[in-house]
Amino acid sequence: MNPHAIYAGVAKTEVELRRLKKATARNGGRTSALATAEDPGIMYVITREEIDASDYTRFLANFGPAVGKERLCQIAGRVSFTVQGYEDREEEIFEIPEIREYFQLAHKRWPCWLFTADVRTACLHAITLCVLQKIDIIRAPGAGINHVQTSLEDLKSFFEESLRVTAIMDSRAGISRKLGGKRIEALVEYLGV
Repeated sequence: MNPHAIYAGVAKTEVELRRLKKATARNGGRTSALATAEDPGIMYVITREEIDASDYTRFLANFGPAVGKERLCQIAGRVSFTVQGYEDREEEIFEIPEIREYFQLAHKRWPCWLFTADVRTACLHAITLCVLQKIDIIRAPGAGINHVQTSLEDLKSFFEESLRVTAIMDSRAGISRKLGGKRIEALVEYLGV
Protein backbone atom coordinates (compact mmCIF):
# COMPACT_ATOMS: atom_id res chain seq x y z
CA MET A 1 0.00 0.00 0.00
CA ASN A 2 1.32 3.45 -0.92
CA PRO A 3 1.97 5.31 2.35
CA HIS A 4 1.13 8.65 0.72
CA ALA A 5 -2.18 7.59 -0.83
CA ILE A 6 -5.42 9.32 0.01
CA TYR A 7 -8.39 7.41 -1.26
CA ALA A 8 -10.95 9.77 -2.73
CA GLY A 9 -14.36 8.17 -2.47
CA VAL A 10 -16.59 8.50 -5.50
CA ALA A 11 -19.56 8.49 -3.18
CA LYS A 12 -20.02 8.92 0.52
CA THR A 13 -22.26 6.76 2.64
CA GLU A 14 -25.96 7.45 2.39
CA VAL A 15 -25.94 8.99 5.86
CA GLU A 16 -23.15 11.39 4.91
CA LEU A 17 -24.85 12.30 1.64
CA ARG A 18 -28.11 13.12 3.45
CA ARG A 19 -26.21 15.20 6.01
CA LEU A 20 -24.41 17.09 3.23
CA LYS A 21 -27.68 17.87 1.45
CA LYS A 22 -29.28 19.13 4.69
CA ALA A 23 -26.22 21.26 5.56
CA THR A 24 -26.13 22.79 2.09
CA ALA A 25 -29.86 23.57 2.15
CA ARG A 26 -29.68 24.99 5.69
CA ASN A 27 -26.81 27.31 4.74
CA GLY A 28 -28.50 28.63 1.60
CA GLY A 29 -26.32 26.55 -0.70
CA ARG A 30 -23.14 27.30 1.25
CA THR A 31 -21.37 24.79 3.43
CA SER A 32 -19.78 25.62 6.74
CA ALA A 33 -16.43 24.08 5.84
CA LEU A 34 -13.93 25.03 3.16
CA ALA A 35 -15.36 22.39 0.85
CA THR A 36 -18.28 23.23 -1.43
CA ALA A 37 -21.27 21.25 -2.67
CA GLU A 38 -19.45 20.92 -6.01
CA ASP A 39 -16.42 19.57 -4.13
CA PRO A 40 -17.51 16.47 -2.20
CA GLY A 41 -14.29 16.40 -0.21
CA ILE A 42 -11.95 13.53 0.49
CA MET A 43 -12.84 10.22 2.06
CA TYR A 44 -9.82 8.83 3.91
CA VAL A 45 -10.13 5.11 4.61
CA ILE A 46 -8.32 3.61 7.60
CA THR A 47 -8.12 -0.13 7.12
CA ARG A 48 -8.57 -2.83 9.72
CA GLU A 49 -5.04 -4.00 8.89
CA GLU A 50 -3.66 -0.56 9.83
CA ILE A 51 -5.67 -0.61 13.05
CA ASP A 52 -4.61 -4.17 13.97
CA ALA A 53 -0.94 -3.34 13.28
CA SER A 54 -1.13 0.11 14.93
CA ASP A 55 0.33 1.40 11.66
CA TYR A 56 0.27 5.20 11.45
CA THR A 57 2.67 5.51 8.50
CA ARG A 58 0.07 6.48 5.90
CA PHE A 59 -1.90 8.63 8.38
CA LEU A 60 1.18 10.68 9.33
CA ALA A 61 2.33 10.92 5.70
CA ASN A 62 -1.01 12.51 4.80
CA PHE A 63 -1.84 14.52 7.91
CA GLY A 64 1.29 14.69 10.08
CA PRO A 65 3.60 17.56 11.01
CA ALA A 66 5.77 17.15 7.89
CA VAL A 67 2.92 17.69 5.40
CA GLY A 68 3.64 20.63 3.09
CA LYS A 69 1.60 23.72 2.25
CA GLU A 70 0.08 22.35 -0.97
CA ARG A 71 -1.23 19.21 0.74
CA LEU A 72 -2.50 21.22 3.72
CA CYS A 73 -4.52 23.42 1.37
CA GLN A 74 -5.98 20.28 -0.24
CA ILE A 75 -7.11 18.71 3.05
CA ALA A 76 -8.24 21.73 5.10
CA GLY A 77 -11.84 21.09 6.16
CA ARG A 78 -12.34 18.46 3.45
CA VAL A 79 -11.60 15.04 4.96
CA SER A 80 -14.11 12.47 6.10
CA PHE A 81 -12.32 9.70 7.99
CA THR A 82 -13.82 6.22 7.66
CA VAL A 83 -12.90 2.80 8.98
CA GLN A 84 -12.95 -0.27 6.75
CA GLY A 85 -13.12 -3.89 7.85
CA TYR A 86 -15.59 -3.70 10.73
CA GLU A 87 -18.79 -3.98 8.74
CA ASP A 88 -19.59 -7.27 10.49
CA ARG A 89 -19.65 -5.55 13.90
CA GLU A 90 -22.93 -4.21 15.25
CA GLU A 91 -21.34 -1.62 17.54
CA GLU A 92 -20.67 1.96 16.59
CA ILE A 93 -17.00 2.58 15.79
CA PHE A 94 -16.51 4.49 19.04
CA GLU A 95 -17.57 1.35 20.95
CA ILE A 96 -14.92 -0.93 19.40
CA PRO A 97 -11.82 -0.95 21.65
CA GLU A 98 -9.18 -1.38 18.93
CA ILE A 99 -10.63 1.48 16.88
CA ARG A 100 -10.76 3.71 19.97
CA GLU A 101 -7.15 2.85 20.74
CA TYR A 102 -6.05 3.58 17.16
CA PHE A 103 -7.66 7.04 17.15
CA GLN A 104 -6.39 7.83 20.66
CA LEU A 105 -2.81 7.05 19.62
CA ALA A 106 -3.23 8.97 16.34
CA HIS A 107 -4.47 11.92 18.38
CA LYS A 108 -1.40 11.76 20.64
CA ARG A 109 0.88 11.70 17.60
CA TRP A 110 -0.80 14.57 15.72
CA PRO A 111 -4.31 15.78 16.62
CA CYS A 112 -5.27 17.12 13.19
CA TRP A 113 -9.00 16.42 13.34
CA LEU A 114 -10.28 19.99 13.62
CA PHE A 115 -8.08 21.16 10.75
CA THR A 116 -8.95 18.33 8.38
CA ALA A 117 -12.52 17.37 9.30
CA ASP A 118 -15.32 17.89 6.82
CA VAL A 119 -18.19 18.99 9.05
CA ARG A 120 -20.70 18.01 6.38
CA THR A 121 -20.18 14.40 7.47
CA ALA A 122 -20.61 12.59 10.78
CA CYS A 123 -16.96 11.59 11.10
CA LEU A 124 -15.84 14.28 13.57
CA HIS A 125 -18.44 13.23 16.14
CA ALA A 126 -17.29 9.61 15.88
CA ILE A 127 -13.59 10.56 16.04
CA THR A 128 -14.20 12.77 19.08
CA LEU A 129 -15.97 9.91 20.85
CA CYS A 130 -13.12 7.54 19.92
CA VAL A 131 -10.44 9.92 21.20
CA LEU A 132 -12.08 10.78 24.52
CA GLN A 133 -10.82 8.52 27.29
CA LYS A 134 -14.18 7.92 28.91
CA ILE A 135 -17.63 7.86 27.37
CA ASP A 136 -20.85 6.64 28.93
CA ILE A 137 -23.35 5.09 26.55
CA ILE A 138 -26.98 5.09 27.60
CA ARG A 139 -29.19 2.64 25.76
CA ALA A 140 -32.94 2.53 25.58
CA PRO A 141 -34.27 -1.05 25.62
CA GLY A 142 -34.65 -2.24 22.04
CA ALA A 143 -33.75 1.17 20.59
CA GLY A 144 -29.96 1.06 20.41
CA ILE A 145 -27.91 4.01 21.62
CA ASN A 146 -30.07 6.72 23.12
CA HIS A 147 -27.40 9.06 24.49
CA VAL A 148 -23.61 9.30 24.76
CA GLN A 149 -22.25 11.25 27.70
CA THR A 150 -18.69 12.57 27.95
CA SER A 151 -16.60 14.38 30.50
CA LEU A 152 -16.36 18.13 29.98
CA GLU A 153 -12.70 17.98 31.05
CA ASP A 154 -11.93 15.32 28.41
CA LEU A 155 -13.74 17.33 25.75
CA LYS A 156 -11.85 20.49 26.74
CA SER A 157 -8.53 18.64 26.55
CA PHE A 158 -9.45 17.28 23.10
CA PHE A 159 -10.19 20.80 21.86
CA GLU A 160 -7.10 22.40 23.40
CA GLU A 161 -4.77 19.87 21.79
CA SER A 162 -6.60 19.95 18.47
CA LEU A 163 -6.88 23.75 18.32
CA ARG A 164 -3.15 24.16 18.91
CA VAL A 165 -2.37 21.88 15.95
CA THR A 166 -5.10 23.53 13.86
CA ALA A 167 -3.47 26.94 14.38
CA ILE A 168 -0.09 25.53 13.30
CA MET A 169 -1.59 23.88 10.22
CA ASP A 170 -3.59 27.01 9.31
CA SER A 171 -0.42 29.09 9.46
CA ARG A 172 1.60 26.62 7.39
CA ALA A 173 -1.21 26.39 4.80
CA GLY A 174 -1.43 30.19 4.53
CA ILE A 175 -5.03 30.23 5.79
CA SER A 176 -5.90 33.62 7.25
CA ARG A 177 -6.86 33.94 10.89
CA LYS A 178 -10.27 35.20 9.78
CA LEU A 179 -11.00 32.15 7.61
CA GLY A 180 -9.49 29.80 10.21
CA GLY A 181 -11.69 31.42 12.86
CA LYS A 182 -14.80 30.93 10.75
CA ARG A 183 -13.93 27.27 10.31
CA ILE A 184 -13.41 26.85 14.07
CA GLU A 185 -16.80 28.51 14.70
CA ALA A 186 -18.40 26.02 12.31
CA LEU A 187 -16.68 23.16 14.15
CA VAL A 188 -17.85 24.39 17.55
CA GLU A 189 -21.41 24.70 16.22
CA TYR A 190 -21.18 21.26 14.62
CA LEU A 191 -20.04 19.62 17.85
CA GLY A 192 -22.51 21.60 19.95
CA VAL A 193 -19.97 22.91 22.45
